[in-house]
Amino acid sequence: MCGRLSSSVRLGCHLVLSYLSLTPPRLDRATCVVYSAKFQRAYVGDKGGSLTVIDVRQQRVAETLDKAHDNNITSLALDESEGYVSL
Repeated sequence: MCGRLSSSVRLGCHLVLSYLSLTPPRLDRATCVVYSAKFQRAYVGDKGGSLTVIDVRQQRVAETLDKAHDNNITSLALDESEGYVSL
């Protein structure tokens, strides 16, 4: 799943998924991941343009935004306050 990502994103992807030990079917299409240490949430973009929010504290999928983007989500970024994610 994390194979085609850049090395730093791949490491983050593996850390998040191994820590959670949960892999919902939609995450097998992941293309990028960003982690908010402040809110302990991982944001995962996928090939279908969906965004999945994982609550690391509760080890569950908190929310899924189907079709958050018209195309593949190729990158994600958090603002300085970690309150907003950009696709």
